[in-house]
Amino acid sequence: MSVRHVTGALCIKEKHGYADKEVVDREAKRSYHVVVSGNKKITIDYGGAYMLKKSCKGSACIAQLEKDIDEIAIHQGLTRNDKTNGGVAKAQNLTSEELKQKAIELKGYKSEVPNTISYPTALQVVIDENLEGALGDVEKNIKLALDLRTLQTRYEIELLWFIYLSELKKDVMLVGEDDEENDLTGPEMVKKLVEILMLNREQDRDVINAIKRALLEWKA
Repeated sequence: MSVRHVTGALCIKEKHGYADKEVVDREAKRSYHVVVSGNKKITIDYGGAYMLKKSCKGSACIAQLEKDIDEIAIHQGLTRNDKTNGGVAKAQNLTSEELKQKAIELKGYKSEVPNTISYPTALQVVIDENLEGALGDVEKNIKLALDLRTLQTRYEIELLWFIYLSELKKDVMLVGEDDEENDLTGPEMVKKLVEILMLNREQDRDVINAIKRALLEWKA
C-alpha cells in the first residue's frame, strides 16, 4: 500500500488486490476513516500518515487464545496488536498444507474452549506497516489453502493468534535442548517448568504433582 500527495487530494493506492479509493483533502484539518474493502480500514491523518486496521466482534476463542498466549509470554506484556502482528510474521512462512493443518488444529482447540469464558464484544488491531504486504500474502494463502472465497476477519484473527500460540509453544519446547543436564540456572528452570506444564503429558504427571507439593510446602 502506498499513500501519495496529489494536488488538492490524498490518493490511496492499495497494491494487494483491494479497491482503490481517493479522499479529497481540501482543508487537511481532520482525520478520515475510509473503508477500503469490507472490513479493512485505513485511518488517514494530516500529512498522509495511515494505519491499516482490522476490526471484528470478539469470541470465546479469541479470549482463550489471549489467555494462553499471555500465560506463556507472561513477562513480555504483549498487546493485541503484538499478537496479531506476531501471527502474521509466523504465518507468512507456512506452506498451504501447514495452514490447512493449523485450521484443523484450531477447530479442535475451539471445541475445548469453555462456554463460560468472558470475551470482548469488539476487537480492533493495527497492522504494523512493515507487515502489510505480508498480511496480504497471508490472507491470499489462507483462502487458497482452505478454499475460501472470503476470509472473515474474526476467523482470520483467531487463526493468526492460534498460529502465534503454536509457535510460542514450539519455542518453549525447544528451550533448554543445549543445557547441561546437571547444571540449570534459575531462568532455565523456569523455562523447563513452563514446558512441562504446557505439554501436560500423562508421563509427566508425577513430576507435576511433585512440583505442586514442593510449592505448597514452600508457601507454608
